[in-house]
Amino acid sequence: MMNEQNPKPVFEVLANEIKSLGVEIVFGLMSDDTAQLCATLDAIGVRFVGARHENQAISMADGFAAATGKVGVALVGRGPAFANGFNGLTYAKVTANPVLVMYGDAPANAGQANVSGPDYKAVGVNQGDVLNAASIRTFVTDTPDGAQSRLREAFAFAQGNRLSVLLMPTDVQNMSVVPVESKQEQVTTPVGAVSRDAAAAHSIRLAADILADKKRPIIVAGRGAVRADAKDEIVALAEKTGAMLMTSVLGKDWFRGHPFNLGVMGTFVTSLGRRFLAEADCILVIGASLNALTMDFGDVFGAIPVIHLDADRHAIGRWTAIDVALVGDAKKTVQALIEQVSDNLDAPQHSESALQLVRDFDQAKDFEPMNTQRTLDARVVGQILNRILPKKRNLVFDGGNYMSCIPYIDVEHPGDFKLTTETYSIGLGFGNAIGFAAGRPDETTMLMIGDGAFLMTMGEMETVLREGIPLVIVAMNDCAYGSEVHVLRQHGMPIALAQFPDIDLATLAETLGYDAHIVRTQEQLEALADVVSQADEPVFIEIKTNPEVALASTDKMVSHD
Repeated sequence: MMNEQNPKPVFEVLANEIKSLGVEIVFGLMSDDTAQLCATLDAIGVRFVGARHENQAISMADGFAAATGKVGVALVGRGPAFANGFNGLTYAKVTANPVLVMYGDAPANAGQANVSGPDYKAVGVNQGDVLNAASIRTFVTDTPDGAQSRLREAFAFAQGNRLSVLLMPTDVQNMSVVPVESKQEQVTTPVGAVSRDAAAAHSIRLAADILADKKRPIIVAGRGAVRADAKDEIVALAEKTGAMLMTSVLGKDWFRGHPFNLGVMGTFVTSLGRRFLAEADCILVIGASLNALTMDFGDVFGAIPVIHLDADRHAIGRWTAIDVALVGDAKKTVQALIEQVSDNLDAPQHSESALQLVRDFDQAKDFEPMNTQRTLDARVVGQILNRILPKKRNLVFDGGNYMSCIPYIDVEHPGDFKLTTETYSIGLGFGNAIGFAAGRPDETTMLMIGDGAFLMTMGEMETVLREGIPLVIVAMNDCAYGSEVHVLRQHGMPIALAQFPDIDLATLAETLGYDAHIVRTQEQLEALADVVSQADEPVFIEIKTNPEVALASTDKMVSHD
């Protein structure tokens, strides 16, 4: 933006600043306190994707950020709109994606006359207090002269793969100010990003000493390792130490095809992975949080040393007790470890017999299918989708019992897979998938969503059509809150309240104009190969699934809602 002597409304100055920062798309839900900003963004060529719920608008920004690596921007109103979207906001806080959420806010001048009558939105929550209580970094455009700089600061903070919030008081938005020239160099370096140095030398020595006498170590890599591009280094460390390779679910398929690969650890582990874990004598975790899914709702390691490496010291040992902490960049720290560890000669896990077990393992035969005459086993669904989807595909999963299909659908890279269960809420997948698809419009993006989450968020069905979002929606309908069914059974309680009538969701989709299909058999799903592989318009597939297939063993089951 070039310097102009003519004063402009702050909302117009902010809109132009957003464009100057390289933002091409903003997700949101228009409110009276953001309407002028929304309209101005549209007028100057910044696409505004209007959601039907504030949770989904923020989730869209997170999905877009995950798909592109760019800052995902959401624009939401104040008061009830702020309250509506708080679940999406707290979710965006923990995903480690670059997200900026802009809110309208109460007037900065508390004594300002309100010519339109009582300000009912002002009697609700104090947004600043709530954001502070939730430890969410917040910036405020409390003066017209400082509005541009506050926006740049908030944007720069988000660039550090974090959530940032900008509050825009309604009175300040309508004040006038002479805009100043934007300085792009102010946002080229993310503010306060995590350190990219190797871990401390003494910590590396301690980890190397532990690995020195271990014969059956396992390395578990997560999203942090993927983002650090440390794959080659981790493989080299495995070769030197005799380790086998696993990932968290967010690192899914990173080592697929490698002879040391045991797949995902935790809830989605295979029988092969369990076998090697049972014999492991050390675990090295790199860039994974060891949350409930990774730990299968319990302790999967046993009494063996656990070394935890992460660039964020707050992530180390957050959920699970560990023995050695390595705080540093994954790539550089693993390089340093390689230099210090000894060769594990005659490593039993790298013997021909052990590697033959890995080569012979067939994941498709790792379970007994539980199809019925009118429903499919979700794991079988995963296997079929793996065959009929284009090789290059993006998967976005909401939460629910049907997630048992996750191990059976491959992606080319972990960055092509998005799971929205970080806060154990269902209902955030729809927005994430819309944002992800908007960020990668030339690729097939598939949303997997349960019937419970779908009925919570089905308003976004219209958003997909209105905005022309290329999306394949697969609704896994077990006519229940499936996870809760298993929780109730675990405690010997009635399950009727968690069960629902067999409503054909595809019929609802068809009335909106979707290419909609109902699937009850393998043959019906396989017949849709051309539909999902050549989809250039939104597609809706409802799959009737068997609720008897549990995501995890019932003694470890928890609610996903």
